[in-house]
Amino acid sequence: HHFCLTYDGPSRGGESTLALYFDGERSWQETIGLDTKIEEGRWMSLGMSQMYSDSLAAALDEVYIYARALDASAVAVLYGSVSAAPTVTPVPTSHLFEGSLLAYYPFVNGTTQDAHHTWNGYPESMTTTEGRDGSTAIVLEHGAAVALPWEVVRDLDGDADRTVCLWARIDLWNGGYLFHYGGSSDPVSYAPTLQETYEPTVEETAAPSYLTRV
Repeated sequence: HHFCLTYDGPSRGGESTLALYFDGERSWQETIGLDTKIEEGRWMSLGMSQMYSDSLAAALDEVYIYARALDASAVAVLYGSVSAAPTVTPVPTSHLFEGSLLAYYPFVNGTTQDAHHTWNGYPESMTTTEGRDGSTAIVLEHGAAVALPWEVVRDLDGDADRTVCLWARIDLWNGGYLFHYGGSSDPVSYAPTLQETYEPTVEETAAPSYLTRV
């Protein structure tokens, strides 16, 4: 399935709308004031929280991270698009909204390389399975996760506009996250993420920080 989480912050004239798109269709939205804290050196995690607790069993492909809130038509384009296999040259083309693109991870041959800014993930390579477009997706199992560097999320702080999209085959949630980022010791630090429930809740994490689970 295809998951997209978007937020249009008020500082750029948005309406503070946090929206979830599932397989190209908006399935949920809520007006919420985000104040995400991005401390230097903190990363985005794919598959596990930053507290290293709970990891999902899944396959991931085609991760896009943007510094703006994509609208419904743009999300539909991503849902209907695939990267060129076996390589992504050129990457990504203009119809994939390169102007606001922060990072793009097609996971070619299981590598976690960023095809846009070379903000590569860690570990450098993962176990693979067949991806959405017939090439490769990465496999998360036995506690495996991918850490994306601080540069990917440093501009997603405060109430900044943002979009995170990815393809995922969920085998078992296990309390894990499709992605997780942000948070600090500040109790009003909010970070939008994706977990198995689509109803919004705000809960204290071990940090302690707060996150919106969607």
